[in-house]
Amino acid sequence: MVQNWIDNWLRDAIVPPIIANLQIAFGGLEGVVNLDRLSQTPEQFNPFAFAEIYNIANGAIMSVAGLILAYVLSYEFIQMLLERNNMRDFETFMLYKWMVKCFIAVVLMSNVFTITNAIFTVSQDAIQAIDSLDHAYFDAASLDAQLRDMPVGNLFNVFMMSFMLALGAQIMGVALFFIIYGRMFTIYLKLVLAPIPFATFVNKDWQSIGMNYVKSICAVAFQAVLMVVVIRLYGAVATPYIQQTINGLGVAGLTSSTISWAGIQLLGLWILLIAMLFKTGSIANSIFGAS
Repeated sequence: MVQNWIDNWLRDAIVPPIIANLQIAFGGLEGVVNLDRLSQTPEQFNPFAFAEIYNIANGAIMSVAGLILAYVLSYEFIQMLLERNNMRDFETFMLYKWMVKCFIAVVLMSNVFTITNAIFTVSQDAIQAIDSLDHAYFDAASLDAQLRDMPVGNLFNVFMMSFMLALGAQIMGVALFFIIYGRMFTIYLKLVLAPIPFATFVNKDWQSIGMNYVKSICAVAFQAVLMVVVIRLYGAVATPYIQQTINGLGVAGLTSSTISWAGIQLLGLWILLIAMLFKTGSIANSIFGAS
């Protein structure tokens, strides 16, 4: 009776921390880093930093973009005249066309941050849609029952493994923190010069600058979507593995060499996750054709 009471007491003390550790490790890393930061627009991420970028762009960069726009519009006008046999075939319609281009250019430059924020809002909606999907990787109730059927000695092994998983998740959370903030710093640096590429849209010889800029903004915006997908895939791939390991412990236990090999494999999964998170930027650029 006393032995059974001690075993049950130990199970009550060990099983809840095991489940909590596994939820941290495979629950999408929400317990170690605020993944809502990925879905935030630049203005929501840090309003003070965005206000600083906005002031710099409108106060200093906009004047440079205005000079570039004046050059591009002049170049467009001269090119338009030369295309018509040195004005011998000039039509009034061409002048109206040029004026419409001037109007479009001014509207684009006046709404630079509105356009870019719209792109980030679309990616934000995509992330929120992904987050709304069910992603419970393991059933805590069934796992609780399975763990309580194990010998107490094996439960200690599972606890140590779950502790290492949770510790790895903490390390990944630190890496993810730097990746998230590094991405947002990149976005801020792109936004501060946004008026310049937007000044090049009205001329076919220059518009490639503006088009490539929009592609790069789309890429860095949807990089967050890829990061969320990578985190979800990590949980989906790692959970069956740890479930299989727990099943092995419940049946016959694990030797020290098997536990060491399991630790090496889990370390490989952590390294793969971090590497893929860093790679999401280049993947997004390749998808959107941004250089």
